This record gives sequence, structure tokens and C-alpha cells, in this order.
Amino acid sequence: MTEQRRPPAGGEAGRGPAPKPARPGAPGGVWKAAAVSALAAALVASGLTAGVVWRLAGARGGTASAAEGTLTTRQPAPGAGGLGSGKNTPEVPAAGGVAPAWDVVAAAVRPTVVAVLVGEERMTGAEGSGVVVNAEEGHVVTNNHVVADGGGIKVVLADGRMFAAEVLGADPGTDLAVLKLRDRPPDLSEAVLGDSDLVVVGEPVMAVGNPLGLDNTATTGIVSALNRPVEASESRDASGAVAVTNAIQLDAAINPGNSGGPLFNAAGEVVGVNTSIATLGGSTGRSGSIGLAFAIPSNQVADVAAQLVKNGAAAHPYLGATTADTVTEADGATRAGAGVRQVAPGSPADAAGLVPGDVVVGIDGHPVTGSTSLTAWVRSYPPGAKAVLAVVRGDAKTHQVEATLTVRDDP
Repeated sequence: MTEQRRPPAGGEAGRGPAPKPARPGAPGGVWKAAAVSALAAALVASGLTAGVVWRLAGARGGTASAAEGTLTTRQPAPGAGGLGSGKNTPEVPAAGGVAPAWDVVAAAVRPTVVAVLVGEERMTGAEGSGVVVNAEEGHVVTNNHVVADGGGIKVVLADGRMFAAEVLGADPGTDLAVLKLRDRPPDLSEAVLGDSDLVVVGEPVMAVGNPLGLDNTATTGIVSALNRPVEASESRDASGAVAVTNAIQLDAAINPGNSGGPLFNAAGEVVGVNTSIATLGGSTGRSGSIGLAFAIPSNQVADVAAQLVKNGAAAHPYLGATTADTVTEADGATRAGAGVRQVAPGSPADAAGLVPGDVVVGIDGHPVTGSTSLTAWVRSYPPGAKAVLAVVRGDAKTHQVEATLTVRDDP
């Protein structure tokens, strides 16, 4: 489990990974939109409509369904169907006093969560978590930093069976990796992918993983914030740059060993992959949860994982501007932003007309609060995407410029 630290004063925006993924069910995707049979059976047994796993708080064993008028539902993701599309995922109760039926969710998703062991001996090797995303191919998603330094990778299923695995592809810039079981069992269960674009602050979530070697541990909390720029200090690319993600922040207890494990919503869908925690530091270097944890959004996971399965690597856009945290005056207000220090010739920043002295304070209507924030946003787009940057210039006014976020030509 990596620690979130204060970002450095400068850095190159967009150097490295992380796109805006295709929706579940898109051709060639690593995730499947079909419902997990165990979850569907549990829902039926509980008298709930598909995709709704909520229970009345304080009710005597009673359950609430959408038909009873106690829940509102989300709209299905465009072009996708089935539970994996986010269809009928509960959002906000129409009438108070409802809570997720975590016992039902935990029982259904348990077979899809694995422990990841690195090293020849379980007691001395590194430990992390993972989630099965394709049962037919034996593919497991985890964090890059879990498997980056060692061989002898083993995946332990919820029932205790252990299988050798190899790294199919890894992406240090997003701290993601895909493993392939060498002898996958025919009864392997796979998770259902949710749409992280539908996640809202305050939504209840459940993390399942292998903290401190205690496999299949479930902890719950809420989504504390979205689009939180996070640096995963233990995952670095060949240039030494750390992974930067526009993460989901949560307050569920996440500890060393949870890295790479799934974050579920109340419908049993994976909405993120847990990657890092914020700590107060300490001489042991092994601090526990203080209620500040971060997960890579599932849409980004889906896009990167699909690329890793197909190519063994992931392509990402960049901006080509070296920036530093700064504060500027814009339109009569003081704002934090990413101050442009250098612009690479021929880069997307150069083509967009950015020059040293500009301060980027927004992207497509989202605030940019510093260098790491800008990098995280750029890495959330697919290669070739267009983004409108809000830029403050010497006239102390905000200007809108469009940048096409292409892939860097050199490795």
C-alpha cells in the first residue's frame, strides 16, 4: 500500500499514463457486463430487484425494493446493459433509513477477490490483493507496485486454492497490472464492473482485500471526495516519475495488503481499485489507516487493463508543459493553479499556444489546483482527446485554449 505524500513543487503535466476508458461491454474490453450469478441469486433470495442491495436500517429482517418506493435508481450507462452497466444502481433513498445490505454483497463478491503473494515464501514475501476480471482467461487486476519487484507470483482464491501467475502487462504510471493465472480453475468467478462516472460523494462503498495478510477482509465507508489528485510513491516509470491518478477518496479502513483490491458499491459492482493511503508518517514506515484512502476509478482501470491485455503496455496522452504549483490573480479573485515553466516544442501545449508564465487553473470546467492536479486530469483522458484549458495570463484574465492530448512520440 503506497502512501500519499505532498506533491513536489514541479513536474511535467501529462508525462505518463491514464485514459478515459470505454464503457463496459465495448469490443475487446477485459471486463464483462454480465451479472455475477451469485449476486443475482442473492438479490432474488433477498426480495430485491436486480442491482439493488439495500436494507432498511433497524427493520426486523425486512428488505426494501425499488417497487416499494424507498429507492431511486440511476440511468443505465449509454450503450451498455446488464448489471455491469450500472443499471438500477441505487443512488439516494427517496425516504430515509436505508442502509446497504453488506452481508449480501460480501457473500456474493467474495469469490472474485484474491490475495496476491510475491516471493517464494508466503511469510516473507510481499502481499497484496486483486480482483478477477475475466474468468475465461484467468485475468486478475492488481496494483503495479504489488508485483513490480518480484517473481514467484501466486494468486490465492477465497477458498484457499493457490495458483501460479505471471504478469501479462503492467503500467507504472497508473499503478495497474494484469496477471494471468497459469492453470486457471474452471469454476473461477469474475467481478462485475460498475461505471465510476456515476459514483457520488457520500455514496457507501466496501473494500475487500488482504490487509496485513488477513485475506478476504471487508471494510466499509463512504466516498469522501472525487477527482482527488494522488501520487502513488511506490509505483514509478522508467524515468522515475511516480503514478498520478484522479482518485476516488474514501474513508473505509485500507491498510498495507489492500493494494490492488476492489472497491465495491452497494450493488456489488467494482467502482475502483484501492491503491494508496494517506498517513501521518512514522519511524516504522508501516502506518495504518487514518480514514484517508484512495482508489483508481473503475473506468480508468477498464481502459488501462484492456490495453495491458492486448499490448502488454498502455498508451497515454501528455501535455508537454513543465509546471509548478503557484497562486495567481484572475478576474478579481485569487486562485491556485499550475504555473507553466517550460513548453516542449511540437507538444500539445505548444500547439495550444501555452507559453511560460501562463497559469492553468481549469480543464473542461474542472478546477486545476496545482501541478499534480493538472497531471492527474491529463492522464484521465484517452489519447487524441481534446481538452479546453482555462489559462490565466498577464492581463489577470482567464482565457480558454484547446489542446489535443496526443501520445508522446519518444518512449
